[in-house]
Amino acid sequence: MPRLSPAALLIGCLAVACSGPPQPSASRARDTLPPRPPSAARPAEPAVDSAGRTVASVGFGRVLPDDEVQELLRRYDVRPFVVYLGVAGIPGIHEVPVEEARPELVAEARRRRAEEFREAPCHMLARTRMTMRSERDVRPAPGDRDPASRMRLAEMERLRSAPERLRRGEPAVYGLRVVGRVEELRRLASDLRVREFHWAWWMDNGGRRELYAPGINSPPEVQRPPIPPEIEALSNEEVRSRLERITREPPPECREPLRNIEANEPAVRPEPVPGTPGAYAAAGLVFHAESHLAAETGARVEAPGAQAPQTVHVALTVSNPSRERIETGIRGCTVLLRAYRTPARTGEPAWDESRGIGCAQAPMRLALGPGESRTFGRQADVWRILGESLPPGRYALAVLFRLADRTLEIPAGEVELSPRLEGLAFRAETRVKGRELHAEASVTNTTARPVYVEYGACALHLRAYRTPARAGEPAWRSERREPWEGTMGYACPSYLASHTLAPGETFSPKELRLRVPLVEVLGDSLTDGRYYFTASLRLNFRPTPEFPAGSAELSLPRPTLPSSRTADFVTYRAATDVVSTAPRTVRTRVTATLTHAGSSLLRYSADCPLVVHAYRDRARRDAAPRSGEPDWKSERSCGPGLQQMTLHRGESRTFEVRATAREILGAGLPPGRYYFAAVVGAEGRRVFLSAGEAELAR
Repeated sequence: MPRLSPAALLIGCLAVACSGPPQPSASRARDTLPPRPPSAARPAEPAVDSAGRTVASVGFGRVLPDDEVQELLRRYDVRPFVVYLGVAGIPGIHEVPVEEARPELVAEARRRRAEEFREAPCHMLARTRMTMRSERDVRPAPGDRDPASRMRLAEMERLRSAPERLRRGEPAVYGLRVVGRVEELRRLASDLRVREFHWAWWMDNGGRRELYAPGINSPPEVQRPPIPPEIEALSNEEVRSRLERITREPPPECREPLRNIEANEPAVRPEPVPGTPGAYAAAGLVFHAESHLAAETGARVEAPGAQAPQTVHVALTVSNPSRERIETGIRGCTVLLRAYRTPARTGEPAWDESRGIGCAQAPMRLALGPGESRTFGRQADVWRILGESLPPGRYALAVLFRLADRTLEIPAGEVELSPRLEGLAFRAETRVKGRELHAEASVTNTTARPVYVEYGACALHLRAYRTPARAGEPAWRSERREPWEGTMGYACPSYLASHTLAPGETFSPKELRLRVPLVEVLGDSLTDGRYYFTASLRLNFRPTPEFPAGSAELSLPRPTLPSSRTADFVTYRAATDVVSTAPRTVRTRVTATLTHAGSSLLRYSADCPLVVHAYRDRARRDAAPRSGEPDWKSERSCGPGLQQMTLHRGESRTFEVRATAREILGAGLPPGRYYFAAVVGAEGRRVFLSAGEAELAR
């Protein structure tokens, strides 16, 4: 399966690009506008209402200043109800109902966008903090410009300047949706500043017939912003140092917003209210939380008695017990959930909704009159809480309430959490057909009641072991397989299927079947022989325990180790030559070229991107790594750190290792001809290559 780099989760996070410099006026820019799309792409006849009006989407070839937009609106007698803006590289939309279309909407959109940008740098800073924490062991490769860090720094600088750029009137509008008469819109479509134009069509909106026009594309300066020259001029160390300083010492305007965005602050437990079980007091308020289980939203269970996957619902009631009005600040994402394995709720929670998230919801005010109360609701699917590691069982829930100055943890009762797979029996078998491994699994309902299950593509996972005990780390996992050619990856279609098993029914849909070419099982590292399989099924968003899936004799004639191969879209080529005779020095080089993608962020071992193996026997080298440990290895241990680099299609990087004959032979190896293999330490895998041979003498 394709591997994804770790990334921080930011709720409602911003998509970031940047805008280009101001453009010249329309009269001077006509010769530099990008080419117009062919008119054949536009519908010939627009949909028109009873007053002879229609709507259309209009995209400009560049961002325009407001006065130029207003001139277009006056010239063609049309009114906007949607404004597309792009500043700081972030496209945005300001929209009102079509009946409220007015020329003043352009200025209003600019004002609103400036307000929205106030905390945008702080959200970017929070996202950068999360990313840098997850990439502590990742650094740029030697000689790499570290474009990811430069882009982050550029994004932050642009976002900080965005409100002022909007206030001073920097060109920002790159499109509109407008309403007007057909003949005027036809004239507007012919204006040289218009690059994209779409007529509306009639659409049914909940029984109401409305004119609808599609959206537009943002221009290149919004889609692909350049990194400013002053940031390009910095060294990698200066870029990283600036990022670390900004994340460690945020600007004053971000300190309070960051407290709201980063939802992982410590929590305190309020004091119980004497004589009122389940009630807790803090900040002059009383808190009471209850929880219950209900059927998962959207689950369609048609058979009577079948139990659907469940959702945990928590209701937190906040009351004012005093005779005075109480008003207090509360942070965004005000209510979050926790689950503990013990009723005492001690130690680290087994599941914590606040871990690793960023909150984009703004702080608010909570005002309660004397005796008044307000209830906050929160829910989470059972499969989300249990994940893939927590066992079914009874869990003690708690709810976090984020006041402006502290976060409270209020007990919320106990619930029995289960993926609802009790009473299901699982069976699987594997066999070899030609040069493929075939596996098929089935599910049987052994209970006297219907059982509802949900599943999706790739629901069957296989493991291969070398011994009948099927213990320890498996030799192969089906979910990590990749096409042998290395030019693409496998992906699972994103859909959800469901089925209700009647009592005694056996079920085996296509999602519980798997066919794998043997070369993707054995590869160049596993030897021929008998393998013992287990299977696991992903049902109700949770993997079942592994269960035996038979055994099979796997064998495959494999070619000798190649000197060139493709893995993860990159083509690697290896060679060895003698670069010095006094002392005799052998150089092994591997060139990595991105050949099957437009661009890619690649990660390699920071200490050992290339390790060279030497063999006294050609046959052992040609069968590597199945032939066991080499006679000599350039590195014996490599740290966990990674270096990353960005390659564009056709670009190459070269890794090199040099060693003298004395270093290779050491005290125990005899002189003679040695055969070399190059091992590239890519993230999550090793790529073996034949790397030539050389005569070695002491």
